[in-house]
Amino acid sequence: MSDPYLSQFSTGDMIEVSCRKTSMEVQKAEPTPDWDGRVYKVIAENRYGRYRVTENEDGEFTFYVSSSNYWGKTWSPEESGISVSRPDE
Repeated sequence: MSDPYLSQFSTGDMIEVSCRKTSMEVQKAEPTPDWDGRVYKVIAENRYGRYRVTENEDGEFTFYVSSSNYWGKTWSPEESGISVSRPDE
């Protein structure tokens, strides 16, 4: 994949995902390491929490929720195959 959709987002942009009703503000947008099997990720927040959206090489998105446990903060996979857009699209 040469031009991932998530690469169009930058810090301060708003993003919507189909599995959440409330838009989120992008905190960070960056490529992921090749070994991760994903090509791009966005970290976003809203008043309900902190989230990560990754875009796989096949263009599919996966949504993660930030959670804390005994070992520290982690990302729990929440949903795959979601749609992602800007609030004005």
